[in-house]
Amino acid sequence: MNIQLSQILFQIINFSVVLGALSYLLYKPLLKILDERSERIQEAQKAAAKTLEEQSRMEQTSKATQHKADKEAQEIIAAAKTSATAQKLELLAQARSEAEAHLEKVKKDWVTEKAKLASEMKQEFAQAVITVSEKVIARSIDVKTHQALIDDGIDAVLKSL
Repeated sequence: MNIQLSQILFQIINFSVVLGALSYLLYKPLLKILDERSERIQEAQKAAAKTLEEQSRMEQTSKATQHKADKEAQEIIAAAKTSATAQKLELLAQARSEAEAHLEKVKKDWVTEKAKLASEMKQEFAQAVITVSEKVIARSIDVKTHQALIDDGIDAVLKSL
């Protein structure tokens, strides 16, 4: 076996051309694609991290807003309870004053009615006494004198009650 220098040289050149062509046509574009893919993956990871941070901030904001809304709701409920209690007390006071006013009116009406009935009874009693006295005495008595005597007697009886 003879080693031919030209053959080895030809094989080295041939190998170098194929290596250069493969490097230029295949290896560099493949590295470029892999680098671009790596960059896209890194960008996607950064975007995902940003999204997670934003989501975390939104959750915190949501929790803070919910807490604030709950607090405001509790304040509104407390204010409503206070207002309701004040209204209740006001209505009770108003009802009491109306009831007392009505009671006073009823008492005044009762006193007036009592006085009216007493006066009517006094007149009827006086008339009855005059009528009976006329029948017993069989003559007419002065009505004014007799009325004054009866009124004094009835007043004495009413005062003793």
